[in-house]
Amino acid sequence: MATGDQRREKDLALLDKLKSKSKTERTKAGLEALYAIRCNMFHGLKAFRVNQLEVLRPAIVLLQSTITVLQQALEEDDS
Repeated sequence: MATGDQRREKDLALLDKLKSKSKTERTKAGLEALYAIRCNMFHGLKAFRVNQLEVLRPAIVLLQSTITVLQQALEEDDS
């Protein structure tokens, strides 16, 4: 968000999706969260704080796992 204002309602809605019983809903929410983190990292209007590592570390693990799954799917598709 260009203003740097927090959007608590949107964050809570995403958290609800991440807790969904639906695997598809959780997967979409995970990707949405990664995208939001990516946007914040590249376009955020704040200085880095150590507590952000709590968000970045699991996001990096999730991104690495996502890339691995996508690579495997692409390799299987080429076979």
